Amino acid sequence: VDYQIDEEQRLFGEQNEDFVLDAHLGFHFVPDSIRICLTCNYEESAQRILRDKERTTETAITISDNMETVKKRWETMRKNFLSLYEVNLDDPSNFDLMLDTTYLSPAEVFGRVSTFIDGQTTSLWYILGMRQIIYPLTLSRFTVIISGNTSYAPVAQLDRATDF
Repeated sequence: VDYQIDEEQRLFGEQNEDFVLDAHLGFHFVPDSIRICLTCNYEESAQRILRDKERTTETAITISDNMETVKKRWETMRKNFLSLYEVNLDDPSNFDLMLDTTYLSPAEVFGRVSTFIDGQTTSLWYILGMRQIIYPLTLSRFTVIISGNTSYAPVAQLDRATDF
């Protein structure tokens, strides 16, 4: 099943442009992209999970239990991806930006990610001699890969943003 899902992700990346993908291995399967890793510490991750009343798959009811679950899940994923694809999720060289979101609100994460993306895309406009800074969606591939262990998804805000 992992290989099938991963292949679908790779094909989607080849066949589409101008999208945001929230996937742990997105950086590996869609390498022609802006690759962003959002992280936070285990305690904050556990607290976010407990605060999220829409999460129905979590069974832990205390922060310490939840922290242990988060650590085990991350370690299992890390080992599986290393075994299946020889990819280390913890290697910062896989990403263009690594952002620790532990003490940031979703709005702050969105602002920092947007600023980073602006910096990645504006140079294309300067090369073309443009004076106004606009996302060059019609001129070049614009794919953002979000990965990490934040336990909340500022990606939802990116997906709804009118700038994209």
